Amino acid sequence: MGARFGVARSCRGEPPQDADQWPGGGSTESIRSGDHGYSLTMTALTRRQAVTGTAALGLGVPILAACGGADTSAESGDGGPASDSGEVLADVSEVPEGGCFVVTAAKIVVTQPNPGEFKAFSAICTHQGCPVSSATEGVIPCQCHGSQFSLMDGSVVRGPATSALAKVDIVVDGDVITQA
Repeated sequence: MGARFGVARSCRGEPPQDADQWPGGGSTESIRSGDHGYSLTMTALTRRQAVTGTAALGLGVPILAACGGADTSAESGDGGPASDSGEVLADVSEVPEGGCFVVTAAKIVVTQPNPGEFKAFSAICTHQGCPVSSATEGVIPCQCHGSQFSLMDGSVVRGPATSALAKVDIVVDGDVITQA
């Protein structure tokens, strides 16, 4: 009947000869083990078992795939900033010197590597798509796996990320920082 999958063992007893006596039906094949007093019985996979197993596999794979990696897509569709040109991102007083400020809704991190010098990057970590955090420690940190990025150019300072954060053009007009 084809490949055999299920295995049942019985001690010193005869395996059922009628397929209806086995859970799920199917045919049986018995293998005797000489003087050891046990038998090994194999059941054939029934059509119902095959269809049920295939259906479970078909449902289980997409569910497990959802657990795999992070969805790095943003509203812009490319995983980058989702804000529009000219949108106000922050007031200069919100961005600490030697630190960064995350504009969560825009998915942009604004940095101030030196007094009065402002830069901006995508706030989505290039490792697995987690958002980076605001900080004052001289780097742009990702709390998910410990990656750190440069305030100056968004390059990787410490992995596991291997790619720099995407640069975002900004304009500083007085005390207001907007996306260019």
